[in-house]
Order: sequence, then structure tokens, then C-alpha cells
Amino acid sequence: MKTFFKLTEYAGKHSIKPATFSKKAIYVLTALCMTVVFSCKDDDNDNDGGDPVYFHHSGHSYLIVRELKTWSAASNEAKTKGGYLVEIGSQEEQTAVYAAIQESGISTTYQAVEDGGGAAYIWIGASDEASEGKWVWVGSNTEFWNSGAAVEGRYHNWGGKKAGSINEPDDYDGQDAAAIGLAKWPAGVQDVELGVAGEWNDIDETNKLYYIVEFDEEKK
Repeated sequence: MKTFFKLTEYAGKHSIKPATFSKKAIYVLTALCMTVVFSCKDDDNDNDGGDPVYFHHSGHSYLIVRELKTWSAASNEAKTKGGYLVEIGSQEEQTAVYAAIQESGISTTYQAVEDGGGAAYIWIGASDEASEGKWVWVGSNTEFWNSGAAVEGRYHNWGGKKAGSINEPDDYDGQDAAAIGLAKWPAGVQDVELGVAGEWNDIDETNKLYYIVEFDEEKK
């Protein structure tokens, strides 16, 4: 505990710059902060049981599901519902999806992800589990990102894109599933911004998060 307070006191008095700490060190500091902060939270924090939210865009329907699932479990549930985990193929679709998340009332801190810099996320349908570095929209088996570059100019919104310097995906500690961040990451660390709310990050697929299902037709 003494170590935690020394670290947080340092972070509060000094600007932590990317050159000073490695990404792993930043995430360790964030995880220490999370251990104390989130252990003090009560259960009334929108963790599960909320109503699903439907929305529509360009002839497709989408469903935000407030159930905590691993990426694989969420993908299977999406299939069971007759759809697939959302595949975001354009800026217009990205804008529609993120606007619906904001309007849904989901807390931006509902579920902190340690290997995602302490931010909260919602699963989307991309994975590179089959081949490291080859990111595919699993529902349609469409490759859109490979070895740090877009495939055939296909849309992406990885962390750092808004700032003009792509930081994700980075396979930090073996990460194979993509999710939309609900806040900037790493959380609570000054002067370090690997991604902002709405951008995508690769995180461990065993994290349990809400998810978005996409359907190829408009549902009422």
C-alpha cells in the first residue's frame, strides 16, 4: 500500500511523459490505481442487467447488449441472435455506433480493463487470433488491417488515429480482440494518450464486457 501512495503522489506532482515510462510501466501504475479505486466502488454501477438498445444505420440494425461476456462468448451470442459482432466499415458507421453508445447511458467507467490502460470498452467484431497481426472482421471474414497498415484502404479507427499517430493494436501481453474505448487510455495518467474515447484498442479476449450485435436488415 505504501508503494501505491508513493506512485500516485509522484504521478500527481510530476508530468509522466512517454519517454520516462514504458507502456508496460504505465499500465502497471494504472492497475495499481484501479486496485484501490475500484475495490471501493459499490455494485450500483451499471455492471449488468440493463435493457438492450436498438439503433439503425444505412439499412442495418444494431443491438447494444449489456451483458458481461468474453469476446468469444459475445461472438457466439451474436450468432445466436441472428447477427454478428459489429463490423465498422466507414467513418459514418463509426460515428453512428459511438453516438448510440453515448446515448445508451452506459457509464464510461462501467468495467475497467487492466490490459487496456484502465479504460472501459465495448466489444466489436475484429480479431487477429487466427493469425497474429492480421485483423479480420470475423462475421464476414474480411481482413482490414495487417502488420500495421490498412488492407486495401479499408476503414480503421485504432487508438491514436485522431492524433495522427497510430498506437494500436500493439499485442500488449498477447491481445487478440478489438473493442471501442469509452474514455481515453491509459486512465488517470497525465501527458500520455494512447487512444481516446471512440477509438479502438486490442485487449485480451478473456475480459468480460458489453458488446454490439449487427444485423443485415432493419429490425423494428
